[in-house]
Amino acid sequence: MGAPVCHTINEINFMESQILTDPKVKPEKGVLEKTLGKNYNRYEEFVNKINAKSLIVEWNYYNDGKSWLGKILNDGIKILEYKMQLK
Repeated sequence: MGAPVCHTINEINFMESQILTDPKVKPEKGVLEKTLGKNYNRYEEFVNKINAKSLIVEWNYYNDGKSWLGKILNDGIKILEYKMQLK
């Protein structure tokens, strides 16, 4: 196996308004398209790159933070956890 490859995510904006806060509404494609609007394509490209590396995105709702968080997993091991927010 070769050395690990590190990727940098450019153009990360720190945003102010928390989204995906309803525990009953899972962040599936339609919800994410509506929520992210014109930025959905960027998210989809990001997920496609993740999947191409045999990684997966898993969403879970956390009561302590009152929002859905996405995790990027490799063979069930968490690589990165993220929360979506809007300006």
